[in-house]
Amino acid sequence: TYAFYGCTKAIIGFESDALPTILGSSWYSSEAAYYLNVKQFAILGDALYVIFNDDTAVFAKYYGSATEYQILETAEGISVTAIGSNSFRNNTTIESVTIPDTVTQINAYAFYGCSALKSITIPKNITAIGKSAFYNCTNVEEIAFNAISMDDLAYENYVFYNNGKNTEGISVTIG
Repeated sequence: TYAFYGCTKAIIGFESDALPTILGSSWYSSEAAYYLNVKQFAILGDALYVIFNDDTAVFAKYYGSATEYQILETAEGISVTAIGSNSFRNNTTIESVTIPDTVTQINAYAFYGCSALKSITIPKNITAIGKSAFYNCTNVEEIAFNAISMDDLAYENYVFYNNGKNTEGISVTIG
């Protein structure tokens, strides 16, 4: 019943709009990811992008070791509209990531545990940030929050929990 147990780096795509019922509870892993309605995967540089049947794309995983990274606006000519769950999770080298204005959603645990992350800029078009998206990014010094319309950032979602824990403080700019 736990076919994918412990597959912490698995990223699996399905062409269908639902998980096959035969898989049952096979997704017992906090870091494995699956995507539905997948048209194709695209490896561009040090990153994996998932392109969907509705002609949108998600930044799915960063595999590099650079200190700075810029997420692409398009993957294979398709607009990148989201940062996937666990896409930078526990990365120990990334200090800053540039998120393009095409992105409207940052999914759960996207930057979870990025211990070297120093600067976060939330673009104006972001409308949703998932649970624990920036949880335990302990060296964050600066957050530029430019989102105009945002879903729930309630305390229990732990979006920025433990940010700046290892610094002298955090500078937060809104707008």
